Amino acid sequence: MDKITHRPLQGTCGFSMMQLLVVMGIIGIVTAISVPSLAHYIQRSTLRSVQSDVAALSLFIEHEHRDKQRYPTLALTTTAAVQAKFAQWRPTSGYFTYSIISASSKYTVIATATLGPLAGCAVSITDTGVQALTNCEDYSENGGWL
Repeated sequence: MDKITHRPLQGTCGFSMMQLLVVMGIIGIVTAISVPSLAHYIQRSTLRSVQSDVAALSLFIEHEHRDKQRYPTLALTTTAAVQAKFAQWRPTSGYFTYSIISASSKYTVIATATLGPLAGCAVSITDTGVQALTNCEDYSENGGWL
C-alpha cells in the first residue's frame, strides 16, 4: 500500500477562524470599556460649553449695568427671547433652554437641559457670581461649575 502524505496547499494565506474570533473579542472588550467613557467626556464638554454661554450672557447683563447703573428688567424664558434681546449671542448647545430673570438690582441666568442624557441638568450664575450646577450629580461634587 502506498503511503499517503500530507502536503500543505501551495499559495494559501489568511487567518484562521480562531484568530479572527480572538481579535473580534478584543475589539468588543475595548469598545465596551471606551464607549461609556467617551459619552461622559462628551457630556462634560457640552456642560463646559453651556457654562461659557451662561457666562457670556452674564457679561452682556453686566455691560448694560455698567452703562446704565442698573440691571435690565427682564423675564426671558426661552432661548429665542434671549437671542432677540442679545442679538450678538448664539448658544453652542441646542440641548439647553436659556432664560434670564432680572430686576434692577439682581439677575440670574439659567440654562436647563431639555434633551439628551443631561435632561434636567441646570447651569446658573447670579449677579453675585454664584455659579451652580443642579441635577448634574455625575458632573459636580459640590454643586459648583466644572
